[in-house]
Amino acid sequence: MVDKLRLNRDQIARIVGNDPEAIRQFEKLFAASNFSASELETVSIAAGIADSKAGQALAELKRIADAVEALAYAPVIQANNSVVTDYIDLPDDGPHVTQQRRIQWNKDDGTVDVGLYGGSVLQVGQELHYYAKNTSGATIADGSPVIVTGTLGASGKLTIGPAIGDGSVQQRYFIGAATQDIANNDFGYVTGFGLVRGFDTSAYADGDLLYVSETTAGDWTNVMPVAPNWRQAQAIVVHAANNGSIFIRVTPEHKLGELQDVDAPSPVDGQTLVWNTDKWELASPAGGYTVTTQAVSYSETATSGEFVRLITGAAVTVSLPTAVGNTAKLTYKLTVAGTMTLDAAGAETIDGGATASTSIQYTAITIVSDGANWQVI
Repeated sequence: MVDKLRLNRDQIARIVGNDPEAIRQFEKLFAASNFSASELETVSIAAGIADSKAGQALAELKRIADAVEALAYAPVIQANNSVVTDYIDLPDDGPHVTQQRRIQWNKDDGTVDVGLYGGSVLQVGQELHYYAKNTSGATIADGSPVIVTGTLGASGKLTIGPAIGDGSVQQRYFIGAATQDIANNDFGYVTGFGLVRGFDTSAYADGDLLYVSETTAGDWTNVMPVAPNWRQAQAIVVHAANNGSIFIRVTPEHKLGELQDVDAPSPVDGQTLVWNTDKWELASPAGGYTVTTQAVSYSETATSGEFVRLITGAAVTVSLPTAVGNTAKLTYKLTVAGTMTLDAAGAETIDGGATASTSIQYTAITIVSDGANWQVI
């Protein structure tokens, strides 16, 4: 006969925990039972093993359920290796490693980054890029202002070179700033709108407006150039530093003669604009006239206003414009020893003849149109 198991409250608590009700029930159980200590230990071990097995089974069932749920919501893989899904959630935090053809969330700028060739990155919705070929003969440095120099035809690509704002090239060809170093005959990206990073802006201050330099190709200046150089600000300094950044926004700049309601194709010194029905036209100031000098033969272009041409060449022929519709008053004065000849257009005449001339120094000929031919007055 085995000895009846005798356990006090502390011993029972070590088995079932500190639950008062459980302790009381076990006290009653041991008082009414004939369990021995070894039998109780065997039961306790078996119960622990069963509890462990049950926990493992439940954990495995949960993993299976999670896998089934993931499969149910996974994108459909198509036969052409594409994926059909309602949305893609990109992780908010990195580490992100930039690589061409890779997209990732840019937490700082609040947009998606797209990795491009050469280490460039496009911030979707915040930048506009052009992919073009450098044919300038030298490397275009990151951050340099750039103009279009031509096209590659069927390839659909532009050719580019460093911009200079001295008026030798029309400002309409300016398209932005290089967003990377672009070697000669290589392709690279040009930013027409957005942030350009990673180049030296230490010569400026934060917030400076930048203009295309009129003295150095591919460079900027924070001093507004004087006319006829490019005078439109194209960028602002975001961070002035050795590894700085600018924000560029290409802004077209138009000459006065390019405006829709201005017709001034060949202006000369001293002319002004006057309104004529539906547009602005060139004219000499009211009550005044424009004086110019001419040393070689040329074609007259004046159609209105009053002009005095001082002929300073020894043998100068002036080819006159048509007299039809011309309201200009034209005076030609020979100021040197030589010959000055006025030549009418086509079959038109000057006082009945095809030409009018003089070889007498300091002699002047003034002509006006009668609507069909020229008359000397």
